[in-house]
Amino acid sequence: MLARLLDADLDERTWSRTVCVAQFIEFGNSRHSDTAWWPPLARRAVDLLAARPLHAARAVDIAIGAARLDGERDPERVAAGLAAVADLLRDRPVLAVQVRDRLDRLLGGFRGSWTEPAKVLPAARLLSGGDDVAAHLLAVGLVQMGGRAAGWTADWRDLLKMLRGSAHVEARQDAWDVVSEE
Repeated sequence: MLARLLDADLDERTWSRTVCVAQFIEFGNSRHSDTAWWPPLARRAVDLLAARPLHAARAVDIAIGAARLDGERDPERVAAGLAAVADLLRDRPVLAVQVRDRLDRLLGGFRGSWTEPAKVLPAARLLSGGDDVAAHLLAVGLVQMGGRAAGWTADWRDLLKMLRGSAHVEARQDAWDVVSEE
């Protein structure tokens, strides 16, 4: 159904239906992700939506839900999930900033109560080592949360220093805006 909607002429009705189907899949991640049939369905939806620039945000939302970042405890799986999200955001820095600003909630925090820096350290390292602006923007968000929660240990300070030297001015600027209590 989603493929047919995406192939149809774009009008308000088609747009509305596409959004509804995408949201159904996004919200279904929390109920069905442990079944054998759901993950392939979610991946297919992400692929279909990501191929259409107007639907990239919906693809990202489904990918975030499929990664189960809020309930995942394995740091390597969190890193893989965030790397997949960063790939979807590759040429979309504004969308990357929007996702970065949601990371605290996505990873289980609430108004500064986030306390699992080890959970995202591998992801912060992986994204900081990437070559695109989206990965670096997401990394800044992780470093800000993780560094603060960890008391700005050497690992987090080193990542912040690396991001302050990013090749991407947007990420560099955001990294300099992080107060590291050094």
